[in-house]
Amino acid sequence: MQLDRLRRFGWKAFFMQQLLLSEWDSCTPARVCNIQRDCIWVETEQGKQLLRVGKLDCPMSSWLAVGDWVLAEAKGDCLWLVRLLDRSSLLRRQAAGQQTREQLLAANVDTMLLVTSLNQDYNLQRLQRYIMVAHDAGLEPVVVLTKADLVENAEESVAEIGQKLKLNAVAINGLDTQEVSSKLSPWLNPGDTLVLVGSSGVGKSTLINSLLGQPMLDTGGIRENDDKGHHTTTSRYLLHTETGINIIDTPGMREIQLWLEEGQLEEVFDDIVKLSNQCRFRNCQHDAEPGCKIQAALDADELSVNRWQQYLKLKREEAHHLRQAKGAAAQREHFKAFAKMVKSSQTEKLQFKNRKVKLS
Repeated sequence: MQLDRLRRFGWKAFFMQQLLLSEWDSCTPARVCNIQRDCIWVETEQGKQLLRVGKLDCPMSSWLAVGDWVLAEAKGDCLWLVRLLDRSSLLRRQAAGQQTREQLLAANVDTMLLVTSLNQDYNLQRLQRYIMVAHDAGLEPVVVLTKADLVENAEESVAEIGQKLKLNAVAINGLDTQEVSSKLSPWLNPGDTLVLVGSSGVGKSTLINSLLGQPMLDTGGIRENDDKGHHTTTSRYLLHTETGINIIDTPGMREIQLWLEEGQLEEVFDDIVKLSNQCRFRNCQHDAEPGCKIQAALDADELSVNRWQQYLKLKREEAHHLRQAKGAAAQREHFKAFAKMVKSSQTEKLQFKNRKVKLS
């Protein structure tokens, strides 16, 4: 097993410790670099190879993500999946649409670069949603502000993100290869994996080309009428730089529906949770109750109205998601209980009516 080559692809002790002694000689570690409808491409110590998984009852993308490490066996001219290794991190969101369904974005990521351009795409509330995706994966995102050469106040935005979101941020011109490498150097460690997420047209592909040192990906501009971007990446790919950096490129996301677990929201809005715990009444609705610390903080400008409204909006999303996640069985129990209540009410009315008739 050529460990040096595997380490360049992101192979670490976390994955090595999962191997059984019997798998050391019989299996090949492989990292998923692209998932298509009918095939999976992986990186191995021998190079890029085709991975087959046999007959499935569900789409591959529902349980496998770009960046995953798997063990495979060579059979014929391709590899066959043996098992999926545990992940060190997993980026996910709720898939677009009405149905509650988890969508996997990338796996085994060390750093998430949250890319947004300094035009109409710049929006702190949208950034907050991306941040929750990162925190769900146990990652601390780095905000990359592109098209810095087109504005005069780029550093003001960097300062705003540091102050309001408490995150590292850099403003760069994605076309300047030296500037990109210099400003992102703290997060460009050989063997590490970066994932770039953001809306369409913010310059992710341009940024990746600068990191790779060559134009590997197509790039596109933005529409002049609304600053909205065009999709240039339509699938997720794992790419590698000559210095051993692994980069996962993702398609632009116009809609960020969060895959919310119970308690996750409180971790991101811990300042609001601390304030609400100090309210005079335990069941304070944070409206007009006396001794409400939330209202006091809003009046004193210690808590911004936008952040409070964003928290309330995400709280409603969390409640809806948790209800949906309980599935059809929970819904049946709800309707069953409701029907039982209605029937009981009707019985009580009938009994009261009968007593009234007898009394008369």
